[in-house]
Amino acid sequence: MRKNVGSPGMTARNYGGLLLVGVVMKDVSLTGSRRPSTIRRTIETLEGSTEGAGMSRETEMPLQRLVSRKRSSYWWPRIFLVIMTVNLIWEITKRNLSAGLVGSWPWKLTLLDVATSATLASAVLALLLARSQLARTNRPVISYSSFSDESFFIKKAERVIHVRNAGAGHAIVCLVKYRFRMAGPRSGVAEGPAGEWMDWQDVVDRLEERGLTNWRHYVLPRIGSGSALPLTGAAGAGLEMVAFTRQAMLVLAELDILLRIEDTLGDQHERVLVCMSERHRKEVIERRQRRRLPFLR
Repeated sequence: MRKNVGSPGMTARNYGGLLLVGVVMKDVSLTGSRRPSTIRRTIETLEGSTEGAGMSRETEMPLQRLVSRKRSSYWWPRIFLVIMTVNLIWEITKRNLSAGLVGSWPWKLTLLDVATSATLASAVLALLLARSQLARTNRPVISYSSFSDESFFIKKAERVIHVRNAGAGHAIVCLVKYRFRMAGPRSGVAEGPAGEWMDWQDVVDRLEERGLTNWRHYVLPRIGSGSALPLTGAAGAGLEMVAFTRQAMLVLAELDILLRIEDTLGDQHERVLVCMSERHRKEVIERRQRRRLPFLR
């Protein structure tokens, strides 16, 4: 027989579900409250503001792209294949000409016969196909994740960026560049256009001039050429690229890292890591305000 809501057979789980529904409905009905509703606040926390500059930067920033290929294993075989193909067409055309015409210039020019040209062209083509398949299977994937309060170098970190290789092949770092923009003292948004890419020493010196000290307000380890990205699929097992304290996030508006790596075949890939944006700063400021003003929660 079906039981009433207030019957003694009602379990604690059902009471908890009814209480949760009542709280949500109460928040939705309080349209005149200072704080946003529970549903709206949850959506803003998960999705972020679509009108902010940080979200547009992250969505418009290109993903990993191929910068260059190794010349000895990619371009030289292709050049040799073109030469063998042209020579093969030349020899086949000569066979269809008359004997008197073949003995005259320039048709008497011969580099390799038809059999040799066809054999070499087939071998180079097979080599290029094998290289293409090997590049696909051993392609590194630059992936990065963000954490809070999990830095290896600094305490009370608000945002920590870990980088890893989620692909199948090796990833050797060959170039690291940085650029940043400071936040306006009054507006709180990024000032001026995006800066130029700088080396590690230049970005540390310029941040020092703005009042941010490395290993105190933030941590930016120096990653030199030849370093290897950890080959792992776990998000927290990567290489720590940068960590920010709350003070650094309130002053620093944007920070991007250009990371270029080299794979097993010598091809180079690069990706721009959006380590700091307007959306990230907004989340930190909102968390700080909620801690200072608990009665507005």
